[in-house]
Amino acid sequence: MYIHNRFNGLNYVFIEANYSREALKQARDEDITTLGKKKYVINNHMALETAEEFFRANDTSQLKEVWLLHASDDNSDVKEFKERIKRATGARVYIA
Repeated sequence: MYIHNRFNGLNYVFIEANYSREALKQARDEDITTLGKKKYVINNHMALETAEEFFRANDTSQLKEVWLLHASDDNSDVKEFKERIKRATGARVYIA
């Protein structure tokens, strides 16, 4: 759910962006997901916002491509994820 290391000269990154915090909150508020599942997701998967923070904390000056992995069916919008990571990195972004 977190990457503590910092990297220089990233070219290609394959990274999980499983859920957005807002979508997960909404799913819980609307009783679409259980509290237990919400806790599981938070403790075992990377949020879109955490992926954005990862890119801000690392050298992306040479970044060519980002591949977003393992998006949740219920707690993500892959079009939004793609656009937000593209804005954060300036690289080509693909959804796997």
